[in-house]
Amino acid sequence: MYALIGARVWLAPQSLRTVIDRSPEFPGDDEFDDLPLKLEKQLHSYGPEMWVFNRVPGARVPTARIRYDDAVRSYAHIVKPAVRSGRELASGPLAGAEWLHVPPPYSSTALLGLISELSLTSWHPRIVFEPAPTSCHPGELTAFEKAAALVDVLSPNHEELLSLYARPIPDDRQEIIEAVEKVMRHLLALGVGSRGKGILAIRCSSLGACIGTAEGGICWIPSFFQGEQHRVQDVTGAGNAFIGGYIAGLYLTGDPYEAALHGTVSASFVIEQLGPPILHFTPEGERWNGDSAESRLATLSGQAKQAVIASPKNASLLY
Repeated sequence: MYALIGARVWLAPQSLRTVIDRSPEFPGDDEFDDLPLKLEKQLHSYGPEMWVFNRVPGARVPTARIRYDDAVRSYAHIVKPAVRSGRELASGPLAGAEWLHVPPPYSSTALLGLISELSLTSWHPRIVFEPAPTSCHPGELTAFEKAAALVDVLSPNHEELLSLYARPIPDDRQEIIEAVEKVMRHLLALGVGSRGKGILAIRCSSLGACIGTAEGGICWIPSFFQGEQHRVQDVTGAGNAFIGGYIAGLYLTGDPYEAALHGTVSASFVIEQLGPPILHFTPEGERWNGDSAESRLATLSGQAKQAVIASPKNASLLY
């Protein structure tokens, strides 16, 4: 859901689509339906054509329990998202899309199976892969590196990336940067994407995002609310929104580094309140939470050019 909202910040609704499993019982009954009417109306405000509700026996809307203990956030699924086969996807409402976002609960092993199944169909989308957090451990590393060579965009967060290589998560900011870059250089040397032309888009929480390609090297993009952490209310969906905005930016600009600015702006609209952002239509254009995406993009571009987040070895690669 949040990935599509992140893309919707930049693209028209008719170019976007996702499938949401939903219980066939009690349709329209706000007390018992598993998708609250208020949320359904908000989703439709982004564009009703974006949402395909799969009301079949046994289907339920994916849900999770989120808990905050001081600054520690815990996240646990109550109803896990469905895992669909390549054959199901190729014969469903997403077939024919240029891009396919493969999110949790897919592991790297599951993705390899999905790609194999899709290869037997007539649909061959470009794939952006966000591995399931629970699959980011050394036992999945071989499958992860194989998957890296087959996708167009690979986007774990920094903790997931380091966990795959059994590396501890440093407390120090600069140590995190160095650890992330070291693993990224290793992956780029192995080869990401077809003929090594894929993209690493590592989401690094308050540090921002780190983008890497074999041709352009490694580049850090700051988070939007640098120095304004009080504006961050809830990070639920931020990673997905970044990915959706990133793919939209890649589609619009063709630049893997500039696309990260779009992804970061999309995430900024998600984290500044509880729940999805509010979209209004004004004579001046669309406004998300009362603000213009283009205005935030210009602001972030200026921040990025002056950012202090830079690799000590590759400072010239800063956007």
